[in-house]
Amino acid sequence: MGYATRCRLSLAEGRRGLRPNNLNQGNNPLNPDTRIYRFLDFFALADTIRKRRLRFAAPSTFPDRNEGLEIVYNSLRAAVESNDGSYSGIASQEDILRIHNVLKQGSFVCSWTREADSVALWSLYSADRCGVRVSSTVAKLQAALDDFARRNGMQSQFERFGLTDGSSYAFVQVGAVREVLYEDLRGMHEDILSKGRSQQVLTDQKRKEIFEFFTLKDRAFIHEGEIRGIVTCGLAAPSESKGSFTDSAPWLDGDHVYVDIPDDFVESVAIDPRCPRYKREMIEEYLRDHNLSIFGSITSIRLSPR
Repeated sequence: MGYATRCRLSLAEGRRGLRPNNLNQGNNPLNPDTRIYRFLDFFALADTIRKRRLRFAAPSTFPDRNEGLEIVYNSLRAAVESNDGSYSGIASQEDILRIHNVLKQGSFVCSWTREADSVALWSLYSADRCGVRVSSTVAKLQAALDDFARRNGMQSQFERFGLTDGSSYAFVQVGAVREVLYEDLRGMHEDILSKGRSQQVLTDQKRKEIFEFFTLKDRAFIHEGEIRGIVTCGLAAPSESKGSFTDSAPWLDGDHVYVDIPDDFVESVAIDPRCPRYKREMIEEYLRDHNLSIFGSITSIRLSPR
């Protein structure tokens, strides 16, 4: 039985005509030594430490409905600029929306930031005032993703599962660290809708290098200073298969992907400065038991009356 690599949960439909970057391309390349931070609740930290893994979530679960909007821009631009049928897969608005939805379901994001301390981020990601902020580096995040993609890429997964006639298997297509670009999305949308200006606007966006999936957000979020770990998965299946993942991807659980990390991935932990003392002492005891450095937050946040 022959195999057909299908584009469910895959980049395959959306990647033609696009130019991927690597860590050191673009106008503002990421320095591997850049320190990055992630704000999360204590139980998420405990899961990260105990199982030595990072959780990546599908953008389809995010509240921001503009997630993945650059996929639409890229698709429109490719359709406008293609005169030789090289992007014939896009024939209608429904085709663009289908590609958008496929990629939002098959891609997974872990959000980090350059901001070591931020009232906005503590307020957003530590609603119970007992959250924590972990630190690492771009290099460590990229190394974890490189190892994850190598161990679970198409070739590796084919060698494990593809040689068995009839088996379907999931695989990792992309594992990358990218910095989010903030733009006036409403303005871009209005420009694209303007008569006679679509081609020029899309060309302008090409000059700005909006190519990467899930790296474009509205300027309203610029305070986040976000850096993202991004994983994109694919599914290879026999022609008659319904595409079950079977047991080929224990690292994939519904809307989440879990990426293994080494013991030294987390370099330090800070506790929400608003955390009540008795809870802080319990968290600090847990951190000390796991040999994690504890850094105090420099942000002073006044407790608001309840």
